[in-house]
Amino acid sequence: MARLDDSWAMYTVITKLNAVCLARDWQARHSTNELLASLPKINLGNIIDDQFTLGWVINPDADLDQFTKILIENINKRL
Repeated sequence: MARLDDSWAMYTVITKLNAVCLARDWQARHSTNELLASLPKINLGNIIDDQFTLGWVINPDADLDQFTKILIENINKRL
């Protein structure tokens, strides 16, 4: 069992150790490591709830700096 955040490490464990990895297709498609998107996929929706919501949890009263506001705005546009 390995819990990984690094896409290179995940790809290496899967390919070199013949492991199975639970990940979201969204993560693979938008990863900076294009090799993740090339891995075979298995639909597990009939076994586990594979639906999730992507969004922000923020304090609306928080005073965010301008850079953070622009970053959030640009990410929201891409999503």
